[in-house]
Amino acid sequence: METVGYGYPQEPARPSIWKLLVLKLLGAAVPIASVGLAGWLMTGLVAIKRRSAALGLSALAYLATTVFYILYVLEPDAPELSTGQVLATLLYVLVNVTCAIQAAVVIGSPNNRRPQYQPLQYQPLQYQPLQYRPPQMGYQPPPMPSNDALLRNQARHIAATEPTRARALGIGRPDLPRQFDDGGLIDVNDAPVDLLDTLPGITGRQAAAIVASRTQQGRFRLVDELWTRELLPTQLAPQLADRLVVIDVQDS
Repeated sequence: METVGYGYPQEPARPSIWKLLVLKLLGAAVPIASVGLAGWLMTGLVAIKRRSAALGLSALAYLATTVFYILYVLEPDAPELSTGQVLATLLYVLVNVTCAIQAAVVIGSPNNRRPQYQPLQYQPLQYQPLQYRPPQMGYQPPPMPSNDALLRNQARHIAATEPTRARALGIGRPDLPRQFDDGGLIDVNDAPVDLLDTLPGITGRQAAAIVASRTQQGRFRLVDELWTRELLPTQLAPQLADRLVVIDVQDS
């Protein structure tokens, strides 16, 4: 989900009316052109994509009707059709017409399971006046954060709130050409082995284990998973936590 303007989420764009009409016609033509043999398969694929239990039950009903028609009407080698076989044929035709109509209605229609997009609500900041405190003997003011630390904090905020934009900016990928300074962050989800190997305290074998783990066990959602998956020793946490970032973008 991308954001535009002042943080208002933008719902994914739907296809044009002509493209939608073509998709509906193609979907309705599948059960008719295949004489009902592929209608259940198309409905099942749409049910999986939309995560719809109702469409899944429809696909099972179409499959059961197809199997019954094949076993009851097509398999028996009789010179003439019985009354039951004629009624089964009419039922089979009616079911396939229903499948075609359902495909034309469902394809391209809004999915009710999708989350409702609500605009972000603006909350004004509460400003409090600064209070003067006289310096105390032996008091040492806390050190100001370095410029790289400020850049890393800014880049981490973008990665947490807008991961797609963070990837487009090249945050955590100093090996790619870019114009955004992230203060030296490295993305554990997309950085190659040779880039992970440059981190202090990480060996080439450990860098390869990180890449293998995110490929086999799934992408990292937190930097702490490097230690919970036992890929790195915990004593490296203090010096690596400030250099690593997680950009959680699921590729389609």
